[in-house]
Amino acid sequence: RCTCMYSLWRIKKNHRRRRRNIKFGRNQYRLQEEVQENITKLTEMIEQKRQRTYNQNLLYSSSKDSDSEEDENMNKRPTKKKVEPYKETLQKIVQDKLEKKKELMKKNEQDVVMNKKKEENKNEPELRSLYLELEQTQEKVRKLESEKEDLLLEVCQLRKLNIDLQQEIINKFKGLDKEIVNSSCEIEVGQIVGENVHIGQDIYIPVSAYNSIKTLTDTPQQFVKAMAVAVFGLVTLTQSSVTGKSSNRTRGSEARPALDPTKLRAICGKIYIHFINVCMTYLDIILKKKNTDEVCIDLQMKNVGTYIARKIADLNRKKPVQKNDITEGAVDEEEGEEEGEEEDENGVK
Repeated sequence: RCTCMYSLWRIKKNHRRRRRNIKFGRNQYRLQEEVQENITKLTEMIEQKRQRTYNQNLLYSSSKDSDSEEDENMNKRPTKKKVEPYKETLQKIVQDKLEKKKELMKKNEQDVVMNKKKEENKNEPELRSLYLELEQTQEKVRKLESEKEDLLLEVCQLRKLNIDLQQEIINKFKGLDKEIVNSSCEIEVGQIVGENVHIGQDIYIPVSAYNSIKTLTDTPQQFVKAMAVAVFGLVTLTQSSVTGKSSNRTRGSEARPALDPTKLRAICGKIYIHFINVCMTYLDIILKKKNTDEVCIDLQMKNVGTYIARKIADLNRKKPVQKNDITEGAVDEEEGEEEGEEEDENGVK
């Protein structure tokens, strides 16, 4: 605010000075014009008087004789004497006025100079304070400019680093996007999708078969055999083995093809644990015969291969059975257990 007020005051002051100078110059110009006008008027008056005197002398001389030359000369001389004093007086008057005006001009100039000095002496402390403030502000501006340059450099470096990181992240996420697009959403084991049930490893069986297995099987062995029939079918079970190796009993016979490992993993995986934890708990609470701890579950999962091998052996001994009979082997479980202790045809002990 101080700087703004001071600047406004200076502008007003300069404007006043200019107006004074303009007025003073105009007055001087007007005075010169007036003096010149007065001089011209006086000269005109003098010339008129001369002409009058000259005419009077001519009239006076015409009345006299033409031979009187001396009288004419005498008439001419007094006119000159009368005219010269008018000129001298006018010049003196004009010079006096000009000198007075010059003196006034000098006095005015001196007064203006004195007023300037007085004003400067009054405003010296204010000017000093303003100069100090200007210097301080200039130093602050320089510091801010240097900080600005440093910040700009930091911003440029951070931009480069950000761009590099974004490119790395984009390249990584491109591969992840492809994996996510290719991979399908996992479906929980036992979830019903339409008319089928998911048993793991993207393998589905009919809901009717799954419900009959849960209701008709009471032990893990019965469940595994029934699930093998539902997943593989009777034909594939009779024509294949668990490991794909020849048995010790029939060493000369050809080895049968192994069952699909993904389907075996599905039977040995979460669906088996689901059966032990969910389907068998009610019977265990009632009968109090078996436990469902993690150790028991691991031991039961190791016996899945033997259960399927026993089912294959039972099917090969008996006559061919219909494909829809998914609980085959659950009735003759005791016979399979006795023969399963020895090495069977599929190479599983």
